Amino acid sequence: MKTLNACGVTLLEMLIVLGVLSVALLLVAAQHRPDDLLLRQTAREVQLLFVHARLEAIKRGVPVLVAFEPERIESCVPLQNQSTCQDQSLLREVKIPEKRLTYTHNFPSNLLWNPEGFPKQTGTGFAAGTLELNNQNRTLKLILSAGGRMRQEQP
Repeated sequence: MKTLNACGVTLLEMLIVLGVLSVALLLVAAQHRPDDLLLRQTAREVQLLFVHARLEAIKRGVPVLVAFEPERIESCVPLQNQSTCQDQSLLREVKIPEKRLTYTHNFPSNLLWNPEGFPKQTGTGFAAGTLELNNQNRTLKLILSAGGRMRQEQP
């Protein structure tokens, strides 16, 4: 009887190697994913807060305040020219996980939406600016245009 020398790799061996590699890649990717997921989720929530504040100002016909606190960003209908949100007038709130995320912005101390849906006019025009959310690895920018629209950008 004639024996054949096997020089190749069987399909079963190839599938086992691919399975082991995919599990290893999945474990590596899962280690970095929670912080990135938290960053993207918080950015979406902040973006929704801005959109909600704008729409509430238009719907109610009154100014709506977006207040920037160290551990949260919140929107409310201000009572008697207040510059912070109080619990009874709070519309929406986004908590920033202090130990995992930080944020910076270049808006005025707080942002006020007028009843027409535009950020309050300042001496140089309508307020526009950026808000950056940071974790250890990534940064996401939320950019507010002078027309009141917000978009997300990854630098």
